[in-house]
Amino acid sequence: MLTQTRWLPKLVTGLCITLLAIGCSAQPDRQENQIIFPLQEDATSSAAQNWTDLGPNVSHLGATNIVIQDGQTVVFDAAHTKINKLIITDGTFKCKDDGVHRVLETKGIMLNGSNARFECDLSGNSESTLEIKFYGNIEFPGSELHCSDNHMHNHDNTGQQSFLVLCGATLDLKGYDRGPSWVLTGDGVDVNQDSKGPIQIAPSRSIQNWKAGDEIVIAPSSPNPMHTKKYTISNITGNELNITTRLKKEIRSKTMSYRYNQTLDQRVEVANLTRNIKIRGEKLNDKSYHMMFMQPGRIKIESVEFIGGGHMGDLARYPIHWHIAGNRQGDYIKKSSIHDTEQRCITIHGTHRVRLEDNVCYNHVGHGFFLEDGDEQHNILKNNLAINGIKPKAGKVLLHSDLQTSSKRYKPVAGFWISNPNNLLEGNAAVGEGTGFWYALKSADSLQGRIASLTPAPINTPIRLFRNNRAHANGVGLTIDGGPNNDCSSEDSCTNAESNMFPTGTNYEPTASSVIEGFIAYKNKEFGLWVRSPGGNTVVRNSIAGDNYVNFGLVFDQLLENSVVVGKSANMTDEDMGFLVNRSCTDCSTPPTVTELVPASGLVLYDGPISLKNVEFADYPTSLQLNLSKTNLTNYDIAPVPFVLTGAAAMRSSTHRVEGVTFSNAPGAIGDFAHTFNHASKKNWAAGLYDVDGTYSGHANHTVKSDMPMNVYPDCKRDTKLRNAVICPGVFGLFGIVKETFQANITRVDRLLNKRVLFDIDNQPYSQPDNNNINQFSFSHVVGGRFKYVIEPSSSDAFENDGFVTYGKLGEWSPWFDFRHKAHRCELLNSASTNHRIQKHTDTQLIFRVKYTTLDRRTSYNGDYRYKATFRIKCAPPTNSP
Repeated sequence: MLTQTRWLPKLVTGLCITLLAIGCSAQPDRQENQIIFPLQEDATSSAAQNWTDLGPNVSHLGATNIVIQDGQTVVFDAAHTKINKLIITDGTFKCKDDGVHRVLETKGIMLNGSNARFECDLSGNSESTLEIKFYGNIEFPGSELHCSDNHMHNHDNTGQQSFLVLCGATLDLKGYDRGPSWVLTGDGVDVNQDSKGPIQIAPSRSIQNWKAGDEIVIAPSSPNPMHTKKYTISNITGNELNITTRLKKEIRSKTMSYRYNQTLDQRVEVANLTRNIKIRGEKLNDKSYHMMFMQPGRIKIESVEFIGGGHMGDLARYPIHWHIAGNRQGDYIKKSSIHDTEQRCITIHGTHRVRLEDNVCYNHVGHGFFLEDGDEQHNILKNNLAINGIKPKAGKVLLHSDLQTSSKRYKPVAGFWISNPNNLLEGNAAVGEGTGFWYALKSADSLQGRIASLTPAPINTPIRLFRNNRAHANGVGLTIDGGPNNDCSSEDSCTNAESNMFPTGTNYEPTASSVIEGFIAYKNKEFGLWVRSPGGNTVVRNSIAGDNYVNFGLVFDQLLENSVVVGKSANMTDEDMGFLVNRSCTDCSTPPTVTELVPASGLVLYDGPISLKNVEFADYPTSLQLNLSKTNLTNYDIAPVPFVLTGAAAMRSSTHRVEGVTFSNAPGAIGDFAHTFNHASKKNWAAGLYDVDGTYSGHANHTVKSDMPMNVYPDCKRDTKLRNAVICPGVFGLFGIVKETFQANITRVDRLLNKRVLFDIDNQPYSQPDNNNINQFSFSHVVGGRFKYVIEPSSSDAFENDGFVTYGKLGEWSPWFDFRHKAHRCELLNSASTNHRIQKHTDTQLIFRVKYTTLDRRTSYNGDYRYKATFRIKCAPPTNSP
């Protein structure tokens, strides 16, 4: 038997020789004691040795490094040991599967070399356990890392409590198979608050290998993420389990079927956190252990529990982390749990073809499943659950999106933060997050450093697969918006001005079709789904959203087809609805006005045009009056409405298109087109909804518009089911400015019919208050030449090569535009003579129309009426003026 004292001088020297052979640039710290396997003096034996061969003091080696080298295999057979570091250089560490609980305490583990292996297979016996407990704040110096390109950050040291897999090493962990990591409760299962069960699990996924004593997490039935809670199983009978403590909130588990084979599945997720291989760390100053896998190597992890993990605020220090590891076909993490972390759950960084399947990420600080830079591609995320994300502490933030955003469209933190669409997401669930699934995509001009030449940029990359995922009790279920701003690791940190903290609004413009398929979103506080995608290539298909404050938020020209939009399902309580509405007030400490509480909606009509084809709107009550405690509003009608007009914030066509829509159990209003008659912001004026086949308004080839004078003419109709709306024949186009430096104050816009003024807003200035917001002057016009539109600036202003645009149908002519100025002669510029017609041109008046010739770059399912004509107007004093 070898003793530590006898061999120390020889073993330290031997270690450096070995490390030099693979690129050692410095000797180990000679203040650290070393014990090296093999223990035989001739150092040639390849026979496996046991950890207990270290002698009777095996439990008390806290100041000693243990090194396994030279192809040696060491079987960990000790009940408990505490060491300084474990270093494996071309040797193998193995576990013993004999029903014994074993603990390895260490300050760090490093696998270094193509033959270095850490293998632990405890899949045969549920009573066999290995617990790896990291402690202390000792780092591996960068000089001990021998890959040619280590990218370790933090001055090349590894950070405290490191588990490193480097230079071709293999990590292979396999715990006892408990079956699925997470399941759903049975359909129709109701369990009262304060009950201990039984809780019935859906039979499709067996829990026969779950055990009494296992820790589980039960997701909320309500939209309130605070109703998520951890419990302990007391006993299991068949597919029913009981818990040791009382339920924090009742379970309401229900599925509801609708048209197009869509099911609003509101069964409750139950996740098992317990595994018989555990990796945990000592928490010191918001830091615990971290794992890093570098190129090359092999990672196989199955049925392992990771507790804590990550260094809050430190770059590259996460519970599990593939770090610039390249193509890792064959690497996987399956059936594992990562919970109560200090920073993230699983990070894939500069790495491709990793498989994450049937894992649970619970109670995580910062984004959970995290694809970091934007070049991560071909990774598979399947049947994973992210639940209960937590914002990091101020001053310990890596990304702006981890802490705060200025938008309801994307909220911190994300369960799944996806930086490149060329990955496969299927069957995942996100619960209790700021944003469930967040596609945060960089544009070409924001790619830097290692990924500067990435083509196409993530913002232009089609979605490889997004199918059958679900999200509930989040702020936002799914968003494609809010691309990364600067990170917080530089001098421009997240403690700076608030304006520097927010992700930016981004337009997803894939080069080919991108489909969101089979998505289920319910009881999310802001949006079930928000997609900001011009270009006509993004489709939402065979999906269902219900009981969200806004079910679908589609921006620009997306298509929603063969889908269902549910207002208030049979599983949505008045308490649930009140929670969503209370969340909508800007500052709930003071009562908002009724106008600040936008009605809950199936779909918002915002920037357009979007298209709906074969969509059912179901379960919209006539009224729903509640006393809202936070708002001090009593008997306020919060009944959801299928369509709610919120306006068109940008200069583009906003006449949306519907065909084949149906309504089921929707006796109330089917749309609210209320407008704010505010001449400084006329976003709502131009928005409308074109009914192709009459299935929405009852009138085919009609447009539903806001009921305000600019949109109304004698042929329009009204319907009591369409609030604040008119139904007018034909199609409306759009007129507006296209020059951001537009400065003229437009004081008059009239619509004339046979010289009769139908609408006049004389002396109501259309000033341009913000040069970065070009939509402040726009109005919708009736397609064709029936009407004439008079536009006049104030007498002190003149158009100076200012640009305008009008939208209509290819080859057809716009309405007549009558530009008038009391002191200037106006000229039409940059328009070919074949594309305009002038009716009258004097020193004070220019009447003309233009032909639609150019397809807008945001091509649309709206088809014909997406063509534009642009022109410029210059006004100057007449040449004969004094």
